[in-house]
Amino acid sequence: MTLDQALGDGWQQGLHPDDREKIFATWQAAMQKDQVWDHEYRFLGKDGRVTWLHGLTVKRTDLDGNLAGYIGINIDISKRKEVEDQLEDVNQRLQVLAENINQVIYLYDPASDQFLYVSPAYERIWEEPVEAVYDDPLSFAKKVHPDDLPAFQEAVRKEHEKCIFFDLEYRILPEKGSIKWIHSQNKPVLDENSDHILTVGITEDITDRKSAEDALRKSEEKFRLIADNSTEIIWQLDLKGKVTYISPSVTKITGYTREDLKGLIYRDIVSSSAVKQALKLFKAALSGEEFPLIVIDVKEKDGSI
Repeated sequence: MTLDQALGDGWQQGLHPDDREKIFATWQAAMQKDQVWDHEYRFLGKDGRVTWLHGLTVKRTDLDGNLAGYIGINIDISKRKEVEDQLEDVNQRLQVLAENINQVIYLYDPASDQFLYVSPAYERIWEEPVEAVYDDPLSFAKKVHPDDLPAFQEAVRKEHEKCIFFDLEYRILPEKGSIKWIHSQNKPVLDENSDHILTVGITEDITDRKSAEDALRKSEEKFRLIADNSTEIIWQLDLKGKVTYISPSVTKITGYTREDLKGLIYRDIVSSSAVKQALKLFKAALSGEEFPLIVIDVKEKDGSI
């Protein structure tokens, strides 16, 4: 639109159809109350391009106080609106993410001692409405297992007083009485003066992982009990073929102490004629294949077979 086209009422032709009614209504209300008209609206060009404007307008009166016209300014804010739209899109994506992951995401304001945001997963893990922690910021801490509370409180103190990264595994006791293992990580956010202005945190339920670790520990204890008391040589190798465990019976059978064999590779132990056979079995074990029970000659400490 040219300047000549905009003169008089011509500028109204460029108003976006969806904004026209609201612009006229807010304009009339502001002018009737002798207020500044302050509004953001869209201008539609002949080529269909939309321009966002921030308009400011006031009445202009003569010396007698009579209306003489209007004085206004329009600022192109299209770039700002574009950034705002992109930011809104990102925020919506983050909101969808936060509401659909199993971890609890939260924002805490140390100045007001209030949570600014807690994601819905809190309700599943703590078994209470998320409103509870908004109403009482200590609500979640009240469920920490008594045996873990001292370590929890110390970690919180260090985060608040020294801005130390909070990384802790602890137990909670939800209302239903089942114990849950929790892993929490809090990152203190500092301003340019190194003041603690925000805490960003994530918490997840690691009960299943802890149960698996406990089952593995018990299984390893059972294996060691059997292996340590076996009259046969029982051994474990890592993926490179190095000995990571060998039962005490190896000393009686071969003369090697367990310390002698620590870190050795299987081919250092078996006879030269059995190396290829041992290598074949080792590769089969790595690929998950089953192999038959066979006899392999092992070197004794004195070099004999």
